[in-house]
Amino acid sequence: MQFLPVLRRGGAPLHLWIGRTYVAGCLVGGAAGLVLAAGSHAGPIASTGFGVGGAAWIATTLLGWRAATQGRLAEHRRWMIRSWALTLAAVTLRLYLPLVAILDLPFIPAYRAISFLAWAPNLLLAEVWLRRRGR
Repeated sequence: MQFLPVLRRGGAPLHLWIGRTYVAGCLVGGAAGLVLAAGSHAGPIASTGFGVGGAAWIATTLLGWRAATQGRLAEHRRWMIRSWALTLAAVTLRLYLPLVAILDLPFIPAYRAISFLAWAPNLLLAEVWLRRRGR
């Protein structure tokens, strides 16, 4: 809903309150992700993948929030598109996990790969979309 122009016009209060809630959720989720990444049973590769994803989620969200508070709205939109792509990592992970079982892949090596594949392609697609849209 946040990407609908009608909700953003003139600093609409609904957009502001949904945005504040989203930022708070991303910060809590990102911090929890960092804590959980450190304890991954799949080893340091998975810890790194999930940790970098969580740190990127926090960073993009904070950069987007800061741009909004400073009135740099075009920059805000770009950062929040990146943040949303990272938010969807939880969905992407849950799409990959059944594939591991369906393809009968060894779980731990696949999970290590998924720790990066859950968020990196999402972020890459967001970047490609932003660059094409910026032309």
